[in-house]
Amino acid sequence: MQRVPLTIFYSYADEDEEFRQLLARHLSILRREGVIIEWHRHKIAPGAHQEQICNEHFAKAAIILLLISPDFFASEHHWTEMQQALERDVAGDARVIPILLRPSDWLYTPIARLQYLPRNGKPVSLWQYHDEALLEIAQGIRSTVEELLHISPQHQSLEQADSSTNSTSSHLGVLCYQYNLHTDGVITVDWSPDGTLIASGGLDGTVQVWDAATGQHLRIYRGHSRKYDFALPIPAVYTARWSPDSKRVASAGNSASIQVWDPTNGQKIVTYEGHSRVLPSIFHAVWAPDGQRIASTNMSLSLLEDAMHIWNTNDGRRLSKINLRDAFIKSSSPGGIAWSPDNTRIAGAWSKTVQIFYAGTGRRILTYDEHVGWISTVNWSPDGKYLASAEAQTIRVWDAITGITLGAYVAHERTIRDFAWSPDGRYIASASEDKTVHIWEPTTGTQLFIYRGHSHYVTGVAWSPDSTRIASGSLDKTVHVWQAGDGR
Repeated sequence: MQRVPLTIFYSYADEDEEFRQLLARHLSILRREGVIIEWHRHKIAPGAHQEQICNEHFAKAAIILLLISPDFFASEHHWTEMQQALERDVAGDARVIPILLRPSDWLYTPIARLQYLPRNGKPVSLWQYHDEALLEIAQGIRSTVEELLHISPQHQSLEQADSSTNSTSSHLGVLCYQYNLHTDGVITVDWSPDGTLIASGGLDGTVQVWDAATGQHLRIYRGHSRKYDFALPIPAVYTARWSPDSKRVASAGNSASIQVWDPTNGQKIVTYEGHSRVLPSIFHAVWAPDGQRIASTNMSLSLLEDAMHIWNTNDGRRLSKINLRDAFIKSSSPGGIAWSPDNTRIAGAWSKTVQIFYAGTGRRILTYDEHVGWISTVNWSPDGKYLASAEAQTIRVWDAITGITLGAYVAHERTIRDFAWSPDGRYIASASEDKTVHIWEPTTGTQLFIYRGHSHYVTGVAWSPDSTRIASGSLDKTVHVWQAGDGR
């Protein structure tokens, strides 16, 4: 059946008319296929009411192209039009795509949260051959057109889509927005428990806080951007985690310190400095559910850090030190750590084992040794009945009381870098060096969906508290926020 074409609206400065015409030529194949029609203000007939007609076409557009240049930002009209476009994007009424035509200071404008074209961030005017840049842009627009035609309820009805199709699966993987303000690879992502904010950290040495609904940047924390003692030369941030009350963030990386700070003003609250200072790298620092304690491990090259530290988040005082190293393991490094939801137990990985301890006394309860490789990450199920632990390309799910393995997920093609249970306990999302995020059922291993939106290793993943969206961070310097379900 014939598709109803999508309307593309061009928002651009008069000085960039030549670029608009060049782009329109590259979109000619889409026009010939009958899937798009284009509109721009130069189509307004002489004597017509320009503002009224422009507003009518703007309101009907499915895709709005913002042709970015210094002249675009210098125009009050186009600045207002950009803000209106972003409002339509947030409401889900249109897809807004910034097209980088000429160099400008766009990273500090509201469009920075969107996926721009060309994807490498190099404006068209700086390419040696403009046609190469415009071809990439046209291909990106084609992908958006195909996606919208596939998921739009209007077009599903035209193609007699089955009305009984599950709404969750039809929206899985739809990109809500993209956060682009990191200048190097993203390593860690966390969603605040109240659902309003996201924090991300990475190889640029910063932790960035932003609005979970809109992607609007709120704060950059640079407390890790200087060297500490014998710290590694790269000021990377490997972990950034929200407190249970969503009022504090704990972050750490290539240093011996873990910092707890206020995300509203960036002020440091407390610093824990009890780990070894010999070439340290702190990958794991996790809050207890009571919000009063943090457990952390340090992958120091001194090989003296064989313990998990538990410390007070109000004054930085160490409360206990739990030995992780097995007597038969002469050299290794700690993997993931995780608190049980009921606040009483803590799981810590060392080499090929996961050990469960009573958090208060440090007494070992259980050792799980079914893995054949070094364990990188461990997480409890939301109900506290199960644990999942990852090594290489495998995640094993097991009973937290008996240690009996319930199943294993082995569908990733490369090493798993992070994973997280959905807050409703139904699924696990796993991030991998194969550039994908997989969503699957933990008890059966049944795969639900594969997200392929990133162009480099996916290194961090976090669910929204209502289990409907996922934030995934990547070495491609971005965080994607995308649909993962309907929360039912």
